Amino acid sequence: MKFEKICNDNLEQACKIQNEIFPDEDGRQNFIEQINKDPYRKEMDYYIVYQGDIPIGVTGIYSYHEYPSDT
Repeated sequence: MKFEKICNDNLEQACKIQNEIFPDEDGRQNFIEQINKDPYRKEMDYYIVYQGDIPIGVTGIYSYHEYPSDT
């Protein structure tokens, strides 16, 4: 498996994958907050996951400033 950080260059692909997996949710705003380094969140990283050259999903990890003991 390969993980590629979501950025402006692959944002549309990440949104398409996320919408296929979770059709009632829109992850675009979360991905954009990562790209723009939103100060509300302490840490935020989202990735497109590939098996070989085939994108198979998206994943991420994040935490909020208001919960400093969470890691």
